[in-house]
Amino acid sequence: MSIRLFLSPLIFILISFLLIALVPNKKIKIVATSLVFNDGKYEFQDELITIYPNETAVLIIDPWDIVEEPRGEIIDGYKNKVANNIGLVLSPALKKFREINLKILVASYVSFDLVDERILNNENINLAFINEGYGIQKQVDLFNAYLKKNNINTIIYAGYSADGCLLSRPIGALRMLDEVDRVIVLKDSIVAKEYDYTIDKELMKEISINMIEKHANGYSTYSKEFF
Repeated sequence: MSIRLFLSPLIFILISFLLIALVPNKKIKIVATSLVFNDGKYEFQDELITIYPNETAVLIIDPWDIVEEPRGEIIDGYKNKVANNIGLVLSPALKKFREINLKILVASYVSFDLVDERILNNENINLAFINEGYGIQKQVDLFNAYLKKNNINTIIYAGYSADGCLLSRPIGALRMLDEVDRVIVLKDSIVAKEYDYTIDKELMKEISINMIEKHANGYSTYSKEFF
């Protein structure tokens, strides 16, 4: 009887370690870009960083299938850019993200009715949630609790629009720079609300990405780096 009492906890511990070892968390090396201020000017700097999948989440902010501004205006070309980005880049990437064990989250500020069905109904999504109805700090607290519970310290951002929701939501990229170890923006999985004179070169998107890259723990990269 005493032998059983001694072995049971020991076996339990050994099994626990074995299960942890079996969970895939193979580290991934990716090339990421940061913006460094040097000798009076900003310079782009590429570096090789390590990603641990079990500690990383992809957060898709407001992937809505509407593209109107509050007054109803739609800049030529923006609607097609969003539709093409979701269909040709973001949706196919989700399956590959799950294959390497990244958690995939979808956050919509209002009703899921606005979310593009190719994202909302994607079988690779781990969690979809709505922020509406909560104050700013409550949104941050709830999201931080989820990150802590799941041991997530790196957030990879995708979604729309880069110059608005993705940066400025309470759980957007700018605020999360102060909450997690590392924030990474997927350059090929975001679209900004451009002006008619910026859309050809996507200048608003580039400036939005720069706002993350210039922080010590902010980076940008492409989805292909993970595959």
